[in-house]
Amino acid sequence: MLRIAICDDEPYFHGFLRKILEAYLERKGSPCEIQSFPSGEAFLSQGIAWMRFHIVFLDIQMEGMDGLQTAKKIRELSQDIFIVFTTAYITYLLEGYQVDAIRYILKNRDNFPSLVCECMDAIQAKMNYVVKKKTFAFKQGRKAVLLDRLLYIESCLHQLTFHIMEGRLVSYTLNATLNAMEQELAPDGFLRLHQSYLANMKHIKEIRRYRALLDNGIELDIPKARYREAEKAFIAYKGEI
Repeated sequence: MLRIAICDDEPYFHGFLRKILEAYLERKGSPCEIQSFPSGEAFLSQGIAWMRFHIVFLDIQMEGMDGLQTAKKIRELSQDIFIVFTTAYITYLLEGYQVDAIRYILKNRDNFPSLVCECMDAIQAKMNYVVKKKTFAFKQGRKAVLLDRLLYIESCLHQLTFHIMEGRLVSYTLNATLNAMEQELAPDGFLRLHQSYLANMKHIKEIRRYRALLDNGIELDIPKARYREAEKAFIAYKGEI
């Protein structure tokens, strides 16, 4: 399901954009969840739950935290969310692209609906290209997992716990060894930090002082014997993306 947030302090615009998006996604046959927020603060006040959204439509000029400030906060924790600026002003165009916004759409354009649809076409093309899934036989049942949403895997007594972001952080378990899982997931950017931890480097914010800090605030220990190797692998990964 595609999850979209509209962040704008104009109530009329929320309904206008929602209708455009709902009509577009109905034509595409894509299930969706669309939520509206009156400010950047309201959107970010959800804690890490805002990371469940795939797309955020942001107005630049809002009371309090504006769209650019909100986008910068989003980028501190996630490079995956598609940011679309919708505004009546072209003044901030260059600043918008500094936070890797996929589009900057002017509200007062007569062709605003068609620009939104073109933007959604571009986003869906990118999503279909980059999304990677793997199916695992969890104790809770077989499940296809978006690897981008898998934060880390924890091992205890031959049982693996997968910590996955699904609107909130949820966990699934299966019986396997972390060594086998490391071999399977290493090509997808997963790094062995510890005898008990395999982490998705996409969600590692930094490695320092024998710990890896994940982008949701969780810290995972790295033993001294593994630290240099883990640090080197993480630096190499960051240099490739």
